Amino acid sequence: MIFLFFAFVRITGYNDYITIPGYPEIPVLRFYTQDTAGLDIKVEYAESLLKEPIYPHQPPRRKDLPPPPFYLKKSVYATDKFIPEELYSIKKLGYRNGKPLFLVEVHTHRYNPAKSILRYPKDVHIKGVKGIKRKSIYSVLFVGREEYLKKINDLIVYRLLQGYKTDTFVVNTTDTSIIRQGIMSRNPDAVVLVGDVDVIPTFTDTLSGCYGDLYYACDSLSYSFFVPNRIYGRLSGDTTTIVDVMDKVFQYETSNGYKNRCYFISSTDSYWHAIPESTHAYAMRVLRARGYVCDSLWGYYSSGTPIDDAFTDGRGLIVYSGHGYSGGWAGPSFTIGDVYDLPENRKPAMVWSFACQTGQFRYSECFTEALTSAKDRAGAIAFGATNYTYWDEDDSLERHMADVYIPEWTIGEIIDTSKLILLKDFADDTTMMRYYFFAYNIIGDPLLKVHSGKERQVAYSEPPIYFPVTCTLLLTAEENSIPVPFYAGFYQSGTPVFDSTTNGSLFVDFSGFDTGYVYYYMGADSALPGFGRFVLIPGGVFLKEDTSWVNEDTLVFSSVHNYGNMNADTVTILMHSLSSGFTPVPETMLVYNIEAFSLDTIVYSYMLGPPFPSNVEMEMVFRLGTDEWRDTVSLKLPVAEFQVKRERDIVTQNRYNYLEFEITNIGNKTAYNVNIRFDGDDGLYMIGGNYKFSTIPPGHKERVWLAVIPQSIEEHYIDVSITSSTVNYNERFIYLTGIPDTLAIYRLVSNITTGSIMLEREGK
Repeated sequence: MIFLFFAFVRITGYNDYITIPGYPEIPVLRFYTQDTAGLDIKVEYAESLLKEPIYPHQPPRRKDLPPPPFYLKKSVYATDKFIPEELYSIKKLGYRNGKPLFLVEVHTHRYNPAKSILRYPKDVHIKGVKGIKRKSIYSVLFVGREEYLKKINDLIVYRLLQGYKTDTFVVNTTDTSIIRQGIMSRNPDAVVLVGDVDVIPTFTDTLSGCYGDLYYACDSLSYSFFVPNRIYGRLSGDTTTIVDVMDKVFQYETSNGYKNRCYFISSTDSYWHAIPESTHAYAMRVLRARGYVCDSLWGYYSSGTPIDDAFTDGRGLIVYSGHGYSGGWAGPSFTIGDVYDLPENRKPAMVWSFACQTGQFRYSECFTEALTSAKDRAGAIAFGATNYTYWDEDDSLERHMADVYIPEWTIGEIIDTSKLILLKDFADDTTMMRYYFFAYNIIGDPLLKVHSGKERQVAYSEPPIYFPVTCTLLLTAEENSIPVPFYAGFYQSGTPVFDSTTNGSLFVDFSGFDTGYVYYYMGADSALPGFGRFVLIPGGVFLKEDTSWVNEDTLVFSSVHNYGNMNADTVTILMHSLSSGFTPVPETMLVYNIEAFSLDTIVYSYMLGPPFPSNVEMEMVFRLGTDEWRDTVSLKLPVAEFQVKRERDIVTQNRYNYLEFEITNIGNKTAYNVNIRFDGDDGLYMIGGNYKFSTIPPGHKERVWLAVIPQSIEEHYIDVSITSSTVNYNERFIYLTGIPDTLAIYRLVSNITTGSIMLEREGK
């Protein structure tokens, strides 16, 4: 089909065109093959005289720049011969699944610019094509320093139990050539770099002026061999944040309920906004046809779902196209600060950012790194560029990625396939395609899988935290309370062990395992997996604190779990405070029987003193004969019933040596079992000084007094002790003789929000 376009014609309806700036946009046919030996291509042409010249292909349109001027290469349009001259051309691009990869361009149309004659195909015969297949991923290599690889060991084992052949490459150098050679010698199908650029540096491509991790995936550094041999990605972070990055992989792959929803954001740019809107509309049509629910934000019109709402509600896929920078999206604006302001909803998304520089991971924390590093929110992976990007190329790349956004495909496969199709679209511009292959990188695990969001809801029974190695473990799987077939894998060291069942129940014998950690993986067809780890323990009694909590009456409830296969008779429990100002009461308890595989709950209280902590730790020791088990227990306490705030150090007397104290409960909670006691040094004779109040209701006032007779004229001290059912507070005051008129006032001050009581002292 031919359309007039100003003084030119455009030939539409084809997938591939010549894409050399200034050259006529002539249709071509491009395809990949892995063998050219038997290739046979024949084209029978017809001719047509065109009234106008064919429209020239225009230079790339960079997103941060104004539109480039119209460009036509005059020498080409003056050519009096048919171009392209050859019937077809072949480019070798590298290797695919161990075989050479070639791009064939068949010139189905040929054009004489000087005479304006177009040759078009009457018939095309192509034989001997050895087409490429979806990238095979059987082995994955994790690359990083030892301390980083230890932090993500759960992910390494998870991939192993999924069926991948996993390996690790410990690097103790920042020499990129050594790291790259180590990867090539192991030749994995996928490589996961673990750590930021201070641990594993990235590459700068001097030809394209771009940087990225592409060379770690290429076996050749030739100018034209930039198609990677393997898929690749980077878990970017330090030894702390890398665990948060890993955890979101598990959140995405093992949770359900939100991943059938996709969200698209288009630019606010007044000139270019129609391009991303058209691209998003195409992508949404494709995904809706697969059963996904799509919504959007059209930035130019300020119409649609707000960005933070989409992240908060949860989306399996979030796509932005427009302007950006290292700190976020420029319009509509969404920045690194906005990422960290999102709630921790444990619903991370795949995020595709078609914008300039949002993936600049070489410098501090860029936007795509923030998306994956933010704990329990934002992105499970983020795909973005380290440099400037272009409108048409981004448009094509997004469309191709939407085309292969297919359940069970990994994000690495999606990007690998889409870049290959993009290369087919713009094959004539080798520099631009090399640039795109370098610029766009995956921050995150490239093996993260796409989900439909409609996977079967299978409930797996999970192993207990501890389990006797001498016993047989029963695992089950149910869907709507009906047993279903499932399989399970276990790994401790060496080779994982797999088993399956068709009746929904599986008995697992651990006789071949040692005591210690064991990983498990449970899965069923068309269902999300279950994954975790537990500890195999020796046979017999095995006691651990399970959970502890504090009620409003400041009683502590601790569940003691006997994970063993024998009853525990007469267990001594010792509790030692690890926090200043906190004392468990009592500190020793006896429990006479905790049956095998069961829980028992102990109840105790505590006393508080300065500094009146609200978060405390204690060691809990379980003794049974000569056996002993230890746990560290953390508790969050309600605010203490009494907290004494001293406003001055000196308590003085009137001339009759009479001291008076006032206590008023001005709070909203009753104080129970309040005891007040005064003690002095040996040089003071004291009359009174011991008081007990069963309750001091809100608003009630009590006065206590004390008469002192000093035995000498010197400085003395008085100790005041104020206690309730949960607090033991002591304070020492200096007593000076000969200074008149003293009244010490204590106020019970309540925190209305928590209902707690605080004791405040005033001097007068």
